[in-house]
Amino acid sequence: MPARLSRSQYAALRLPRPAPREKRTPREPDLADLLAAQVRLAGLPAPSREYRFCARKWRIDLFWDVKPRAVCVECDGATWSGGRHNRGKGYESDAIKLNEASLMGMTVLRCTGDMVRDGRALALVRRALGRA
Repeated sequence: MPARLSRSQYAALRLPRPAPREKRTPREPDLADLLAAQVRLAGLPAPSREYRFCARKWRIDLFWDVKPRAVCVECDGATWSGGRHNRGKGYESDAIKLNEASLMGMTVLRCTGDMVRDGRALALVRRALGRA
């Protein structure tokens, strides 16, 4: 499993280090921003942000147009506190959107906040981009 970012790596990215789970505040950086910064630090290709796809113009958090399959990442916050992604309507809407992306030939990765913070999401992105 990949290591967490060190204090110096967070300082280099100019992002605040997340507080322990019980002390997190709404000022914590957006998960997609944090993952994009990790991708940049790892030397991987930069993703498109808030990429629009399909006739419905859905947005996906991070997108790479690589061959043979495009890769997209959806970052789900508030996993443990009953956020939008965990409630009925939000969960169903996300399922419809991500299934459509899959049917369009994209490799779809869905990551929680903990996966982004501890490096597991970055490891998935590396594998999906063929850079593992």
